[in-house]
Amino acid sequence: MSITEARYQLKRLKRKYFALRIAEVYLWALASASIAYGLTSLFASAVYGYILATTVGLALFSLVFIRYRLHLLNERKVIAFIDQQHQQLENSTDLLVKESGTLTLLEQLQQQRVLDQFTLVQHDLLSRIHL
Repeated sequence: MSITEARYQLKRLKRKYFALRIAEVYLWALASASIAYGLTSLFASAVYGYILATTVGLALFSLVFIRYRLHLLNERKVIAFIDQQHQQLENSTDLLVKESGTLTLLEQLQQQRVLDQFTLVQHDLLSRIHL
């Protein structure tokens, strides 16, 4: 695997995590909106049910989105997760996103070691997304 492929895998991991969390947040919001509509339709007209369901759904979506801190998700958080999950990467996954021309000789050697280890653990990372 090359550095470019490793960077692509890091971005892919971030996108996959974000997509799964957004789906989860959306489903929670949809479920709560459905419950709100069902309860409201028992006691009021359908118009009030739609209004309340929309309000509850949007509010819950916003709250859970902020609770999961999806607006703060960036490359550093993904790298921290990877380093935490796989000790063999020696907390050096951030070297994969740095340009090789800006690294010292020691950092270049460590970058290659991390790249070799990252190649071994990448499939495990994609299957274990839970930052």
